[in-house]
Amino acid sequence: MAKLFFTLYLMVIASFGVFLLYLSGIEFLGDSIGTGAEIDEKVSKGTFKLLNESLEGLNKQQIDKLLQRYKQLFGDEFKLAEISSLDLSKKQLEQLENGKVVTNEETNIQIINGTKTREEMDDDLEEIDILYFKIPGTSLAWRVSFDYNLSISVNESGMAVHVTSGKFSDGMMYLIQSKLLAEEQEKWSDILNKLQIDFDLPLKVTNVDSIRFEDRDKQLAMLKENKSINITQGTNYVTFVQQIPNHSSILQVGPVEIPWYIRNFHYLFIAVFILSIATTLLLWLWPFWSNLTRLKYAAEDFGAGNFNVRISQKGWSPISKITKAFNAMAEQTQQSMRSQKELTSAVSHELRTPVARMRFALEMLDASNNQKDKSRYIGDINEDINELDLLLEELLSYARFDQKNHQITPCLEKLIPWINQSMEKLMPLANNKTLHYQIQGIGVNETGSFESRLMSRVLDNLVQNALRYAR
Repeated sequence: MAKLFFTLYLMVIASFGVFLLYLSGIEFLGDSIGTGAEIDEKVSKGTFKLLNESLEGLNKQQIDKLLQRYKQLFGDEFKLAEISSLDLSKKQLEQLENGKVVTNEETNIQIINGTKTREEMDDDLEEIDILYFKIPGTSLAWRVSFDYNLSISVNESGMAVHVTSGKFSDGMMYLIQSKLLAEEQEKWSDILNKLQIDFDLPLKVTNVDSIRFEDRDKQLAMLKENKSINITQGTNYVTFVQQIPNHSSILQVGPVEIPWYIRNFHYLFIAVFILSIATTLLLWLWPFWSNLTRLKYAAEDFGAGNFNVRISQKGWSPISKITKAFNAMAEQTQQSMRSQKELTSAVSHELRTPVARMRFALEMLDASNNQKDKSRYIGDINEDINELDLLLEELLSYARFDQKNHQITPCLEKLIPWINQSMEKLMPLANNKTLHYQIQGIGVNETGSFESRLMSRVLDNLVQNALRYAR
């Protein structure tokens, strides 16, 4: 029992630990989810197409200059690399050749001035998502860091999803704005309609008055600094806006719906938490249920008269003591039932001898006129009655459940006198048959240790069987 409750205590402690993790580490877990492959694909699809178009018609010097500008916008991880130099798997390279955007998680470390210890360098290690996309008709591929940051936090209304932009957003906005600024404003609507097909995202040009800001003063200041901000923070959607340089209009990308598994992360977490508790309880209770079911069926079979039924036990069982007690009870009950059957068959046989002697003594008593003989016959009848009492007491003791505890008390008896006395009592049973006995191999004073009453019964059975089957 102590083992069972120790297991239960461990389960409760583990569950409490998971609950604490849920309360204190939910934001960290949200960070580790990422923005999801769906958003990666939607945002990067049109960005890479604009990057490809921006290189058209440029010479090497112009391309190098443009790449430097892009690196300032997209971050230090941005570059145009030979596909053969990329550290990608075979499957990822196949996807790249097929024109798909490939996402690869890589480790980034930055050391700024000075010497750092190994522990400090380990602290600087950061897992980042790198996007790759092949430039059609070349052996080159774009390499861009996808640095959107997603976090999940707990507030008064429940869970809130926060998405903040990074360098990738700045570069994407710059490419779209460059496309717009290259044309007259009247054509912007048509340009955005075409770009929406490539980006698979809602794109539009709006103004400040039509935007609902969460923190108006702070976010307007960020727009004036040409920063992109998410105006649907804490909702199920992501909508980035950025002011177009030297223009009063604002470029809006989105809203993009956040994937359901991110939005409902807290529900999933709670569901997994409850499922883990339920599974643990099931694993803890299953041995009980299984063994109790076996015990139930065994008890039903035993109650129906199948006294041979036993509960087999393999390995450790939470109710092993109960099953052992049941098996012991079944064994004892079966033994008692067997004894009852033996008792029933033995009663008629064991009672026959004293009854027959009593009948013979009564007949002789009725026929005798000698007072001495009558007294002897009456004494024999009393002895037979006493023997019947002893026999009945013995049979009742034999029928008890504690018969195994019956003790035999042997005594030293002289064998020849005991045999003569016992055979004298059995002589009247001969009736019309002649009964003789002869003692051989026993000395005059030779003794034996036995219980006289039980040994007399053995002798009675031998003599009666001899008289019954003698010819």
